[in-house]
Amino acid sequence: LPMPKGWRISPRTIPFTITGKGQSQEFTFEVTPPDKSSEVSATPKVLINDEVYMDALEEIKYDHIVPQWVQQKASADFVRLDINIVPMNIAYVDGAGDVIPDYLVKMGYKVDKLSDADLRTEILQKYPCVIFGVRSYNTIDALKFKQKDILKYVENGGKVVVQYNTSNGLVIPQIGPYPFKISRERVTVEDAEMKILQPEHLYLQFPNKIGEKDFVGWVQERGLYFASEWDSKYQTIFSCNDPGETPNEGSLIFAGYGKGEFVYTGLSFFRQFPAGVAGAYRLFANIITPQKASNHDGK
Repeated sequence: LPMPKGWRISPRTIPFTITGKGQSQEFTFEVTPPDKSSEVSATPKVLINDEVYMDALEEIKYDHIVPQWVQQKASADFVRLDINIVPMNIAYVDGAGDVIPDYLVKMGYKVDKLSDADLRTEILQKYPCVIFGVRSYNTIDALKFKQKDILKYVENGGKVVVQYNTSNGLVIPQIGPYPFKISRERVTVEDAEMKILQPEHLYLQFPNKIGEKDFVGWVQERGLYFASEWDSKYQTIFSCNDPGETPNEGSLIFAGYGKGEFVYTGLSFFRQFPAGVAGAYRLFANIITPQKASNHDGK
């Protein structure tokens, strides 16, 4: 597994023998990153009878198309994050096909996954932040009965971060402490400009200083199912849009409620984390970090 300069790999090579068609083997390399921030891609090399193989063969198979095979370079991304976190024990409510909790653990957080029965104020209050996975308010029917406890937790000083949901199929009509709607708006151009509306806001300052470089290298989209028609108590810090479309500030909205804070975001962290997009990790760490009591104005 050849690694770029600065990255160490052990062992250098692994001998293997495969004697029959259909057999497979797994190999483990230990990869050590450099001390400084680094993002690289590596392609494994397989040597068989003096021939070098570096490709992967993948099947594309769906009911609505003819099965196809794609041969392309096998590669994996490696990221040494330049990131600061405030270590804490986070509560997480799984959404649909959610992978975010695994990456939060890799970032250094302790993560407890909560069941429907755990969504009671007295349990939630053990955590500084409760995160709801993508489409959780579309897929967890019990949330219609738990919303009172969730908002009481926020009122008492907790922080709730809700990732994108679709407007069609919400289990309750209103998921925030103040009214807002979920639109079908999205930004599909990965490198669409992210205009920063409040550069000094804590979400962009602590524990990581967020700037334009943190929006480089995003994959597939900026986000989807943005908020719309929100109450004046909500704030925004970003504006973005696809070419030729109206600027949209609904990718991230947040409001103070009692002693705590509620956040809704359509930014597609669930796509960026597996792709190793460093800026998405840094921004998410800021969003989920509870700020001091005066965080309603971000100062």
